[in-house]
Amino acid sequence: MQALHPSLVLRVGLAVSLLPHLAFGQGVVGVDLVQVQLIVPAKITPGKTFLVSDEVENTGDLPAINSLTGFILSADDTVDENDLRLGLRRVPALRPQQSSSRQTPVPLPKDVEPGAYYLIVVADATGALEERTKDNNVRATRTTVVAAKE
Repeated sequence: MQALHPSLVLRVGLAVSLLPHLAFGQGVVGVDLVQVQLIVPAKITPGKTFLVSDEVENTGDLPAINSLTGFILSADDTVDENDLRLGLRRVPALRPQQSSSRQTPVPLPKDVEPGAYYLIVVADATGALEERTKDNNVRATRTTVVAAKE
């Protein structure tokens, strides 16, 4: 009987080790950051800083490198070019199933008009990571901008 070539054994071993992730429609192996929590004050004031609490989790099978989470003020719950980018927070490298929670001070510019808005948080806001999906990177919640007291 002829022995298997070492590179063939390695390839077969790698394929077998990936089977649990690929079998039965469980998806492909990879990083997947999910924005799982967002807490914002009900009222925020122009010219003031407010605290945003958020949590990002790597629900993927592979570790995620450092990334940035973005904070955006919008008239609706969808990010577009008309929205106001308020800031970023650093997210450390995350192992599979590990999360990062943080309270971030976010300044609201003085010229924001009072009214109803959405505060949107976006995991991997710069798009630095190759992820299984980006569809779960965004979470939005309502807030109201109130006029500053003079």
